[in-house]
Amino acid sequence: MRRLSALVDQVHELARSAPVQHRKPILSRVAELRAAYKKQQERCIDFLQLTQEYADRYLADISDEVRSQGAVLRALEQRLRMAKDLRAEVINLQNAFEKWTCGQLKSVRKSVLSIAIPDDVKLVEEMDKILKTIKMCYKELDKFWIGEVRRVTKAVKTCRMNKEDLDQWNSFQKALSEASGIDEVGSTLV
Repeated sequence: MRRLSALVDQVHELARSAPVQHRKPILSRVAELRAAYKKQQERCIDFLQLTQEYADRYLADISDEVRSQGAVLRALEQRLRMAKDLRAEVINLQNAFEKWTCGQLKSVRKSVLSIAIPDDVKLVEEMDKILKTIKMCYKELDKFWIGEVRRVTKAVKTCRMNKEDLDQWNSFQKALSEASGIDEVGSTLV
């Protein structure tokens, strides 16, 4: 725009030095050129102001998105820590179960089977079935938490939470509430 203004000024100087009979039409054209230049300058200023407004809005939207994604990322990182902690807790429970509960039941089993009363043998067989079921549950819990850690790690890397994960967590929360005898708001079921 400055170069254009300088060129208009040069044309004006040339028009002043032109012969008198050509000076008036050239000066008239220079005046039209100056008016067009002023109008163009106003349009450019309007455009720059509009661009600035859009840029400000765009940056505000980006800032909001970054804050939102930051909150999601923090939630995902917390979820990942919880998933890892819960998986470690499942492993600890499983180890304690196998070491203490199964160990105690094995010693009871040996003493019961040494006496060999038929009803006691049926009881021991029933205990064995229950122990196998409990072991299977621990394996399933371990698989669940391994999968959960994988899903959350992926969500942290992509900074996106899948709707399926959210649905799975909601159903998992319901199942835990039902299994523990606690309703949605945390009070004991009657």
